[in-house]
Amino acid sequence: MDMQAKGAVETVESLKEKVALSCRILAQHGLVKGSTGHVSTRHPESANVLVRGRPAADRGLRYAEPASIIEVDLDGKVVGDAKGVRRVNEIYLHTEVYRRRPDVNAVVHAHPPGVLLCTMTGVTLRPIFGGYEPPGMRMAYKGLPL
Repeated sequence: MDMQAKGAVETVESLKEKVALSCRILAQHGLVKGSTGHVSTRHPESANVLVRGRPAADRGLRYAEPASIIEVDLDGKVVGDAKGVRRVNEIYLHTEVYRRRPDVNAVVHAHPPGVLLCTMTGVTLRPIFGGYEPPGMRMAYKGLPL
């Protein structure tokens, strides 16, 4: 039986790999370009956060590796040796969500081109779903905060 089946806490190493993989998936789907955007998750054993930082030679999210995932506290301060990886300026988007929402375990900050264009031109974002009402659709009908 694997760790998840037993309900055990994931290791920091496995979570760093998942965060890096999530970044690569965002880039592969065109939801981020270059180094814009990032993914984070709660640390499994503390109130801290694991987040993709900016390595000295940043090749972008498409090439994110576990070594680019750093630990920060809820005040956005780097914890431990980040080995040359800098904290992202938007870290507070992540830490405030974790601070206010203990039920949230991951945050994705992306820059989908379609959403950016709608925001820049003042076009209202509207939900487009067919015949099925997931929770996301109900949230979208109430209005998406920009």
